[in-house]
Amino acid sequence: MAAHTIIGQVATGNDYFDRPYINKRIWDKLKSGSNILLSAPRRVGKTSLMYNLKDNPDKIFHVVYITTESINNDNEFFERIFHHLINEMEGVSKYSKIVSSIAKEVISRIDAIGKNITLGKSKIDYFTELINLIKKVEWGDEELLIMLDEFSETIQNIIADEGKENAIRFLQQNRTLR
Repeated sequence: MAAHTIIGQVATGNDYFDRPYINKRIWDKLKSGSNILLSAPRRVGKTSLMYNLKDNPDKIFHVVYITTESINNDNEFFERIFHHLINEMEGVSKYSKIVSSIAKEVISRIDAIGKNITLGKSKIDYFTELINLIKKVEWGDEELLIMLDEFSETIQNIIADEGKENAIRFLQQNRTLR
C-alpha cells in the first residue's frame, strides 16, 4: 500500500502513519512520572503524534490537548488551560458540583456588570485558579495529561511582549504546575 502524505494539516485517522513503538515509549515514560518535550523541525508530525496520543490514550490517562501558539502572556496561558479543563468537565455529571462551585466563586467576585464586568480587587489570577481547579478535581483512576502544542512559541511571544524576566517567571510557574 502506498503511503498517503499529508502536508500542511494534522494527519489523523487513516491518514496518520502509526508508530506504535513511539507511542509505547511515550506512555512508558509518562507512567514513570516523566515530563516529555517533543522537539523536531517544523512539519515532521509532532502535532499529528499528539493527536494520535489524544485519540488513543493509555487507559490510565485523561488526555487534554491544547495549542498555545497565539498566547503572549502568562495569565492568558493559564486561562486557556483553565477554560479548556472546565469545558472538558461540563456535561460530565461527576464534575458538575466542581464546575458549579468554581462558577459561584468567580461570580462572587463580580462587582458590577454593565458594558464591562468589573471584578473586585483585580483581574482573575488564572494560575491560582488553575491550581485550585486541579486540586479539586479527582480524575478517578485516571491521571490528567495536558499536552501543550507550540509551547516554545508561547515563550518567545512572552519574551517579545513582556520581557525575559516575565518569561522566566512564566517558566517557574509551569514548573510549579507540573
